[in-house]
Amino acid sequence: MANTPQRYVALLRGVNVGGKSLIKMSDLSQGLTAMGFSEVSTYIQSGNVLFSSTSRNEQSLASEIERAIYDLFGLEVKAVVISSRQLSEIVSAMPDKWGSDASWKYNTLFLLPPCSQDDVLTAIGELKPDIERMAEANDETYEEACLHLKRQYDGYHFSKACADIYNPFSLFNAFNSKEYKNYWFSTGTPTFLIDILRHADFDVRAL
Repeated sequence: MANTPQRYVALLRGVNVGGKSLIKMSDLSQGLTAMGFSEVSTYIQSGNVLFSSTSRNEQSLASEIERAIYDLFGLEVKAVVISSRQLSEIVSAMPDKWGSDASWKYNTLFLLPPCSQDDVLTAIGELKPDIERMAEANDETYEEACLHLKRQYDGYHFSKACADIYNPFSLFNAFNSKEYKNYWFSTGTPTFLIDILRHADFDVRAL
């Protein structure tokens, strides 16, 4: 029903970071309650606000909160408002391994309108299909697959002074099989030399 309050979270950009855009969360909570929002609460000091409203327009709610912050604190702060339904959909769409490794820091990017997902993908460039398939086959995120490939194959040298480079043939084999294996012997060993030694008439141990 339209008059049934919907639960929302407002994410405020750049609040209480590095001593700038200082906002006391208790004052913000009181101000938003005075505006007519209900069940207002805040999480830590970095500008995360939970509230309920009968409005169904997230962009309109974000604009209201931005105006309220300016009126209350004299600060121009951008806000992203997400409904509980939208947040549940985001969480459900996360990869199964998301958050499972304590040594990783996991981040989610929320876009400020009018910026869209397509705008971001255009700006950063298309993800590499081979790496995407590698990640999917090994139950990894794209970033985890990139790190795995770097750790496994980024150490090839043509000379002592040469910087680390990816072993291209190992990468080709890995992408083809979608498995992280040690392909360096089959790709880096001169088979013609092995054939010569195999048929040579001398003792290799004496070399």
